[in-house]
Amino acid sequence: MKVWRALLLLLSICLLSGCLVTFKDPIPANEPAPAHLLGQWSRVDEYGEEQFLEVTRSGSNLYRAVSYVDSKDNTDSVEDFGFTVAHHGKRWYLSAGLPKSMGGNFALAGFEITDKDELVIYNLDVDHILQDMKDGTLKGEKVDTEQGAGALVSSPLPEVITDVLAAQSEMRRHIPGAGFCLMIATMLHSIATGNILPASVPLVCVDINPATVTKLMDRGSTQTVGIVSDAEPFLRALVAELEKAA
Repeated sequence: MKVWRALLLLLSICLLSGCLVTFKDPIPANEPAPAHLLGQWSRVDEYGEEQFLEVTRSGSNLYRAVSYVDSKDNTDSVEDFGFTVAHHGKRWYLSAGLPKSMGGNFALAGFEITDKDELVIYNLDVDHILQDMKDGTLKGEKVDTEQGAGALVSSPLPEVITDVLAAQSEMRRHIPGAGFCLMIATMLHSIATGNILPASVPLVCVDINPATVTKLMDRGSTQTVGIVSDAEPFLRALVAELEKAA
């Protein structure tokens, strides 16, 4: 059994979050997926449940993924979607069509198969996307969802892959092994990091702006503790306490 390591399956992310980042266009079905992607993958999530992911070919450069918890008999947990793939450099990407009830657009994620034979799936951070749209790096529009502000991206997919997913992938390389995360006075980096850490890693977010320290919890990072403080007195107090403990 191959190992699947991911924060959440792409479609599950969309169902849970209202698919806060969507795209007008899919990845064209021009490339075959890496052969090793096909087959069955498994993992144990942070709740101790065993999840399975089965990837098969459904047509010429078209693929189907089915995920479920414990057994396919657990019909309430079954997710089934079609997708296409493309690669940019050494990294692969997939896009999946969403039902009309979720806007009928497309979701995008990055993935890689590591040297340890693990499948890692990367999802997009909505705050990063919205900031890039505000800066003019990406084109699109801000949309309102039941879960908060979302983004509908109209930029060509190569721009999104180069500017957004590549940056997030680089961040993820520094995440494995982290047991505690202290984020001080850097809102966008704090939110992006909190969104890609597993729920088992405690987070402390320190910022002078009260809206910043609550934003991670609003996005679902319930393991976060927020401290409203200027960075300098917080760090001074922290050093004093560490010196006492030593």
